[in-house]
Amino acid sequence: MRAPSVEPWEIDLQLPPGWFALSCDEATDRKEVPAKVARALRSTRLAATRKGLVGALLDWSTSARELGAACAAMRWQEHPTAGLGLASLMIKLFEREPVDVDKELARLRPALSEQAPNEEFPPHIQEV
Repeated sequence: MRAPSVEPWEIDLQLPPGWFALSCDEATDRKEVPAKVARALRSTRLAATRKGLVGALLDWSTSARELGAACAAMRWQEHPTAGLGLASLMIKLFEREPVDVDKELARLRPALSEQAPNEEFPPHIQEV
């Protein structure tokens, strides 16, 4: 997936199966997301939730864009007891002074790990 809204960065986001890439561009996502969801739900019990899942993906794209994200993604999974579980991903670009990467990550980890008041669970940070 290319994130056209952040040119000239040209981020390629490679996602595992089950994740839905969002460009954080309203026109692009409104065009692509409904078809992606329809294909994904073709053979699952979640087909009745299609409209809600499309709405959740588009809302997440809008929220990520408003927070300055370059691109975002969301994944859902049917859980036998709890119903539906969601996971989300947002990629933001930060300008920085050229410094040692390890020092920069050490500086960022505490801030990125803080739980915001509107978050149910603390963030899970995974370095790739």
